[in-house]
Amino acid sequence: MLKFDEYSTKYPCIKMERKNGILLMTTHSKGDTINWSYSDPEAYPGIYYHLGEAWHDIGSDVENKVVIWTGAGDAFAGPAGSGKKA
Repeated sequence: MLKFDEYSTKYPCIKMERKNGILLMTTHSKGDTINWSYSDPEAYPGIYYHLGEAWHDIGSDVENKVVIWTGAGDAFAGPAGSGKKA
């Protein structure tokens, strides 16, 4: 069985916090709105890989009862020009 401390800080673009079985997962790019663009060198191109691995880890931890997935910044996801206001 995987423990929260083993994976909660493993992913640079995913912040995880858990209290009473409720896991809050916040995706971000350096603390701001996640940028899904492969063309942006400041984005985390590994976000797709990280999300798959993170969901596997989260699902392997029986202490997780509920997952709330949110995004940092002013929009759930970016980059600019995709609906996010500058």
